[in-house]
Amino acid sequence: KLTPEHPVLCVKRNSIRHRNQISKKKLMNVKPEFIEAEKLEKTDFFVMHRIGIIHLYCQDLSTINVSKAEEYFKKSAKYAFAESEMKKSDSIKFQAAEAFMFASRCCYIQGKFDESAKLAGKAFNLAPKMVEAGFIEAKALAANNDETQATIVLEKVINTDRYYSLKVLSDLDLCTKPKVKLLI
Repeated sequence: KLTPEHPVLCVKRNSIRHRNQISKKKLMNVKPEFIEAEKLEKTDFFVMHRIGIIHLYCQDLSTINVSKAEEYFKKSAKYAFAESEMKKSDSIKFQAAEAFMFASRCCYIQGKFDESAKLAGKAFNLAPKMVEAGFIEAKALAANNDETQATIVLEKVINTDRYYSLKVLSDLDLCTKPKVKLLI
């Protein structure tokens, strides 16, 4: 069971460098030294994303730490975006978009609607097929009383996936806005 008190751990075997000089049996009997994954790989977007998930979705509600989760998702997005640009990888770019979207959700939960909209907008621009990011951007814009921009984003979302027109009807940030009602 992973919790913020028990962060993601990696096994580091000190003798791994000399594995050609040591038998497999002896190597497997060496007691591993555990260190925090974040300290092992400071710029690993995958590790940062998983640590963010742990802080956001703890089983024990008293240990959920949304601001810490936001911090890790932002790190994940930053490192994934840099790596996607370097490697020209669409799959890593999608990982960056997903991390931006999770960071946006964290900001929204904390009432930081402007920042939430910006992060979700980055996610939606990086991965236009990630319509949930566009929906979150529109939701944050509406919560921040930017009804006009929310409607523009929402129109793109609905044109991509019509299901979101139904989702708007059950969302209090969106369904209460007159311009959004006209769009639906």
